[in-house]
Amino acid sequence: MISCSPDKNSDLFFAALGGLGRFGVITRARIAFEPAPKRVLWVRLAYADVQSFTGDQELLISKRSAGDSGGFDYIEGQVQLNRILTEGRRSSSFFSALELDQLAKLVHGTGSAAIYYIEGAMYYHEDTASSSSSVKLGTLLEELSFVPGLAFVRDVSYVDFLDRVGRDEQKLRSAGVWDVPHPWLNLFVPRSRIVDFDAGVFKGILKDTKPVGLVLMYPMNKDRWDDRMTTSTPDEDVFYAVGLLRRRSGAAGEGERRRSGVLPPGGHRVQAVPAEPRVAGRLVAAFRREMEQVRRAEAQVRPAGDSFAGAGDLRLRRR
Repeated sequence: MISCSPDKNSDLFFAALGGLGRFGVITRARIAFEPAPKRVLWVRLAYADVQSFTGDQELLISKRSAGDSGGFDYIEGQVQLNRILTEGRRSSSFFSALELDQLAKLVHGTGSAAIYYIEGAMYYHEDTASSSSSVKLGTLLEELSFVPGLAFVRDVSYVDFLDRVGRDEQKLRSAGVWDVPHPWLNLFVPRSRIVDFDAGVFKGILKDTKPVGLVLMYPMNKDRWDDRMTTSTPDEDVFYAVGLLRRRSGAAGEGERRRSGVLPPGGHRVQAVPAEPRVAGRLVAAFRREMEQVRRAEAQVRPAGDSFAGAGDLRLRRR
């Protein structure tokens, strides 16, 4: 067993971050915490063109980089392809049916294969949204170039915001489209090529394929990355993370898997199990206990800082 931190065995510490398990198995981690906010103004802004979408995202991350308190605390961009909008009623815990219809009309009105939206979060500590929080959000929205009338805002607890993916998972499970193959692809694209990537991939290769799943596209400032980490990033001040988080549609996916022999004709699923199920079971049980403790604490604390590096230390078992 080896303990490491930014100051002790630092080469191993930074290699393990983003190393995908190639440098050892992390058996224990110590992370610094700070008080968590109470509530969140959760926002999604719709865009019809990629230039406005990327321009606004780059403006927003420049505010965070400069320490501007008037911006979002959390920013993520998503690409909405046609198939996602038609299936959104089953998978979205954010948009109402009426709002999904508004987005679908935007797609039809522009004739584009995709629209875009920015998801942002503004944290605050009051029990209800104060006038100062609302004014700050309104001032920020005035700087952005989203489609007029297509700004959607929710006032939720911090715990509810953190659990947004869990709610989407439950919706997909109830619709029978969760236990299907999930082929994912994550890329870093230079800022100078992101518009070309959008034209070639989203409006080219994927235009008529109607893929199912989440598509992420959001910028990062290179100076926020630590060069000691093993992850390689484009050599530009700003680059984009693009995540094609695809999944098979429920019925079509099962039919294809039955034909390929992954699913028997009777429909019983064949699931892969860990090579050491007792070890995996203990890890899952320990993780669930930790998560339950956090829930009981009502998310009064959260990991400190913008990134994991420098916020604690690791203990690894060498492979």
